[in-house]
Amino acid sequence: MCGSRDAQRIAQDLADQITRRLFGIGLELNGALARIQDPWTTQRVRAALTGLDDVIDDLRRVVFDLHTAPQDPDVPDR
Repeated sequence: MCGSRDAQRIAQDLADQITRRLFGIGLELNGALARIQDPWTTQRVRAALTGLDDVIDDLRRVVFDLHTAPQDPDVPDR
């Protein structure tokens, strides 16, 4: 079983990787916005970008909460 420090490190690494991927997708969508002619489609892509930003914020919040959560004294660190 992983110690709490290992779990925090793994969570941080996963969150960093996922955040980078989501950010990259957001950049691609932002780049595509300039080529979209249909206002409805533009609005939908902007809504998707807002959703991506929200997911990134949620990930960062979860990782922050892991770092600030009290340690369980019954779980040994490795």
